[in-house]
Amino acid sequence: MMKKKDFVALYQELGNIENFTTASQQVELFMETMRVAMERDELVILRKFGNFEKRILNGRAGRNPKTGESLITETKYRVNFKPASTFNKRIDDYTKEQEEKKKSTKKSKKK
Repeated sequence: MMKKKDFVALYQELGNIENFTTASQQVELFMETMRVAMERDELVILRKFGNFEKRILNGRAGRNPKTGESLITETKYRVNFKPASTFNKRIDDYTKEQEEKKKSTKKSKKK
């Protein structure tokens, strides 16, 4: 699991950013921009990465299992991410490559 500070450190490394604080500020700015865009009901399209959009989960009828009482759940909003096909392919290729390395390592240990 990658926490935010780990993400910022990787961002700093990949972006050749000298200062951790600068990298952290850039990541914060990106996240705040995404939050504002979602608040405005904007569809955020990042080519070769994916799309972010706010979706409505309408309230529905349900019941309390403890009391049997009927109730209606509240309408909620969720952010949906749909990865781009190039992003999916890159992750898929990398994962398959890692699995192949594991298989070859296991075979060499058995011999």
